Amino acid sequence: MGRYAIGGRSVRSATGRFGLSRALMASTALVLVTTPAALAETNWTGNLNNEFNVYENWDSNFNGGDLVIDGAHNVTTSSATIATDINSVNAPGYGPRSLVISGGATLTSTITGYAAIAIGWSSGVTSTMTVTGAGSKLVVEGTDGSWTNVGFKDGATGILTVSNGGTFETNYHVAVGQGAGSTGTIEVDNGTLNVLNSGELIIGNGDNSTGTVNIANGSTANLTGHVFVGNADGVTGNLNITSGSNVTVGGQIVAGAYAATGDITVSGGSSLTVEDAVVLAYAGGSSSTLTVTGSGTTATLKNGLYVGYGNLGKTVVSEGASVTVSGELVVAYDTGSAGELIVTGAGSTLKANGTVYVGNMGPGSLTVSNGGALNAGTVEVAAVSGSTGTVVVGAAEGQTATSAGKLNVDTLAFGAGTGKLVFNHTDSAYVLSAAVTGAGEIKSLSGVTSLTGDYSAYTGAVTVSGGLLSVDTSSFTQNAFTVNDGGALRVTGAVSNATDTVTLNGGSLINTGSIDGNRFGIELSSGYASAITTSGSIDGDLAAIHYSAGGNSLTILSGASFGNVVDYSLTSGNTTSFGDGSFSVPVAYYLEASNTVTLSNTRQTVLYSAAASSNGKINVVDAGTAASQFSSVQTVTSSIATTAADVLSVDVDRSGGISSRVAMAYDDVEQKSEGQKAISTMVGEGLAVDPNGTLFWMRAFGGVSHDDYSDTSARHFGLAFGADHIFDTTRVGVMGGVGKLRNQSGDDTATASGDTVFGGVYLRQPLSDFTLDASVVAGGIFADTTREVNAGTETARGDYNGWFVSPEIALSRAYALSGGWTLTPRGSVRYTYGSFEGYTETGSTMNLSYDDRETQAVEGAFELKLSKAHRLESGKVATLSVTAAALDTYNLGDADLNASLSGTDLTVSTMGDRNQFGGRFGLGAELKLDASATLFGGVAATGYTDDSWSVTGNAGLKVQF
Repeated sequence: MGRYAIGGRSVRSATGRFGLSRALMASTALVLVTTPAALAETNWTGNLNNEFNVYENWDSNFNGGDLVIDGAHNVTTSSATIATDINSVNAPGYGPRSLVISGGATLTSTITGYAAIAIGWSSGVTSTMTVTGAGSKLVVEGTDGSWTNVGFKDGATGILTVSNGGTFETNYHVAVGQGAGSTGTIEVDNGTLNVLNSGELIIGNGDNSTGTVNIANGSTANLTGHVFVGNADGVTGNLNITSGSNVTVGGQIVAGAYAATGDITVSGGSSLTVEDAVVLAYAGGSSSTLTVTGSGTTATLKNGLYVGYGNLGKTVVSEGASVTVSGELVVAYDTGSAGELIVTGAGSTLKANGTVYVGNMGPGSLTVSNGGALNAGTVEVAAVSGSTGTVVVGAAEGQTATSAGKLNVDTLAFGAGTGKLVFNHTDSAYVLSAAVTGAGEIKSLSGVTSLTGDYSAYTGAVTVSGGLLSVDTSSFTQNAFTVNDGGALRVTGAVSNATDTVTLNGGSLINTGSIDGNRFGIELSSGYASAITTSGSIDGDLAAIHYSAGGNSLTILSGASFGNVVDYSLTSGNTTSFGDGSFSVPVAYYLEASNTVTLSNTRQTVLYSAAASSNGKINVVDAGTAASQFSSVQTVTSSIATTAADVLSVDVDRSGGISSRVAMAYDDVEQKSEGQKAISTMVGEGLAVDPNGTLFWMRAFGGVSHDDYSDTSARHFGLAFGADHIFDTTRVGVMGGVGKLRNQSGDDTATASGDTVFGGVYLRQPLSDFTLDASVVAGGIFADTTREVNAGTETARGDYNGWFVSPEIALSRAYALSGGWTLTPRGSVRYTYGSFEGYTETGSTMNLSYDDRETQAVEGAFELKLSKAHRLESGKVATLSVTAAALDTYNLGDADLNASLSGTDLTVSTMGDRNQFGGRFGLGAELKLDASATLFGGVAATGYTDDSWSVTGNAGLKVQF
């Protein structure tokens, strides 16, 4: 007997060569010689005894017909081989071409030391046995050489069919394709196959034979010993488990034991359970494929899977199938072997309870694609020196990308060989969270891949030749990244400590994290046009970025910082672009005339400081908040002026001589309830007579606005109060108040905040059918500014004072409409003047000095106000109003603000369009609490053609004394 080793274990073969002795086994048997004429059936009678090979137990005296055992017969023989197509000394005629066991009959062979069953004796002849029907059985009870042979002799063809509830059961080995060049087939179709007593099932045992076992349509197979698929040179062996069948193997499965082809397929919701290891392509010259496919199909391998043990092995898990492997899973186990493991298709899963080795000593690959998943603790790639291992997500390198599969693994470890991890997929958000260790190569070819695991023990390189690879971890501390044309690298975490941490051979880099190199953080290779976008930090011992050639682009966004110079190396044709904000970039050997700087907006100004030297700077100054300080004055004065207008338009009555019946003529007093009449008696229908006629009021106001030109948002709030009196027909009042305002840049890098105090006068004068309103408001602003420089590592601070005055005049006329509605057209003109002193920032390396500044604007408005008063059940009067206005604002004076940086003068533009058109929509309400007190409030939204906008609101109380 022989032995072979798998995974450190020895397995004993019953015949020395993983199969059967191919010596002729002597036996006494029935005879079948095919003749051209059709042969009749010969049926079992049992007239003499129960021995199969006694011709008196058959009718027709073996006249050449096929044999049939039907009915509830129990036939037992121990004297000879049960065979078809065989010379026999016991028969006067010709032996059987086929044997059928049906109708619940049982045929039992108890022969020992011989071929108990032999199907196919003569070369070129096809012989069959069939066990069919519920309860029908073919049983071999002998041991020690009691073989079942299907395709017994050289060149013969044998077929054993077990169907429709039939059973074939044996206590010893089964060989399918035993003879050289023979063909053997076992068809189990809704039947049962039992190979007991550790008997072996050998599929393809003779040189150049073909063996096939098909277990289909809900069949069951219990194979207690080893199973060999392809057990001799030149053999083709196939084991197919289909259509909901269930197979259990108590020993190993060895496919391709010699220079043979041995394939195993499990499909159609079937199951395969193997108690020992599964070995594919055991010997040199062999090839073997295990395919597990289809939803609900399972394979449970309890003691390991070897994909390519000595030659070419392949395993495919597809179309929703599930495979579980306990023990080790090895792809390309030995020198000279090669293996391929593929998990593909939605729902397809391979669960490995032990370590997965990809390329143990030979070239091996693991591919997960199209939603297939590998679930494992550790995957070791290229374990041994000289081996090659590749893990692929999507499609293999050189193939068209496909959708990704899942690598649900804790650790992916590169060994001493040549290992790769390849991303070649079409997904837009693939995430690999595994820890990666050892020295290998990570390659991105297609798709968007995010690396989030621990790479602190990974010493290999990363190459991006296509797709987008996103480094979303800070554990890359000893790795070089190469980006080629067509590839994109995104760093949101940190990469560091390589000589040149990132080398761009074309392609692009997006950095929002940190890049640091022992020589250069980023190297731009010659011969390529590369693109960098950064809002993170970049550093290097010699330079943060080094240009080896021109024609590259660098985009610097808010938050970007450089720990060392950007070395342009006197190259030309480069474009450096800046986002919003202020920047001070250290540069070396930058040629202003040969390169281009582009700015994000007109507020920014670029200043060069010895840029062509080895230690220069490119400064970009963004004074957006300084520019917006002046436009925000108009918003504040507009809120204050609106306060005066609202106070004039909403009033408690002080006429003293107007009857309530006239004032509320639209209301039917006769319809009032008794409670309403009582209230009317007390408050005079919402009108009152007061001898003094002085009105005191208090109002809170506030609002938010956005200036699109300067990309700043502003908010303000305050408290206004005042008093007015009617002199004859003229209403005159005074007002004052305090408030706060704050401007903030869109990128939150600059602010201006301050306090304001104000005071003013207002009046209303009836002019025939018209009403003239006028007001003048003046006040002061006291503000502080902050501006971040270089990603907030420095803050430039300043403070300034200013004052403003804003007169307004308006003419309106009220028209009474049906149903108690009132329409009031109103035209107004307001002029705003502001004066602000200059100031100098402190606290940064980019401190700006600003000159004093004046601002002027004229706003014309035409407004329509629609309002209606309504008496509530309580007797109180509420008034609602809707306003819509067309606006035209014209900015006067100089549009530029003069400033300087380190003695270099610059100008800051403070406005976009000098003339702006806009519209305003507002809602207002008042509630007359009693004869002398009124609550009022409103909100208004304003938009302009330059995309600036504001929203203001107010609420207050007026009381007459």
